[in-house]
Amino acid sequence: MEEVIGTGCALGLKLEETPRQRLEKGLPLGAVKFSMLQDVEAGRTLEYEALTGAVLAVWRALNMRLPMLAAMHGLIRQRDRRLAEAQKKTPEAAFAR
Repeated sequence: MEEVIGTGCALGLKLEETPRQRLEKGLPLGAVKFSMLQDVEAGRTLEYEALTGAVLAVWRALNMRLPMLAAMHGLIRQRDRRLAEAQKKTPEAAFAR
């Protein structure tokens, strides 16, 4: 989250809260599943490019690096490819871990 916040700051955005404060806002929601987890469980294509890919594209344009986000993006991409391959074989295989 700090790398994403750094992206906003590099673009001149002023953020009023820390990562911890932002995460604590979600506590009242209780146990929820993020949409990407719901997509994995349902065997759907993951929408990671719109989330992590967009931030990485901004940093590439600024000629900077986001090592943690880039690693996470790569792992999500690999998971998405595995889901897609599994769907081609059998719908049930998409849930294999």
